[in-house]
Amino acid sequence: MSVTDGDEPHSLAWNAKFTIVDGDPGGLFNVTTGSNKHEGIIATAKGLDFERSSKHILLIAVENEVPFATPLPTATATVVVNVQDVSEAPDPIQKQMSKREDHAVDSDVRT
Repeated sequence: MSVTDGDEPHSLAWNAKFTIVDGDPGGLFNVTTGSNKHEGIIATAKGLDFERSSKHILLIAVENEVPFATPLPTATATVVVNVQDVSEAPDPIQKQMSKREDHAVDSDVRT
């Protein structure tokens, strides 16, 4: 996401700071400010699961790096993240199991 700012270029009042303000209760995403100081980069912080949620709607706010001298409305953007359904790898065919020596004959090792 990119923003524009009318303040003096490369000053603290010109640098943008991005935050996720809503839509990410599980902490699945993070947002950082790009090297040009006017770009918000959204990335996953944890793996996404299509079966749990195929879509995430994030509310992102952007402010100056230094607070405004007078209260001003905060700029926000709604970002929709669509999760692709991919085939997960199957469980391994072989599994390591053990049975205690004193286990009863014909008892279950695993179900």
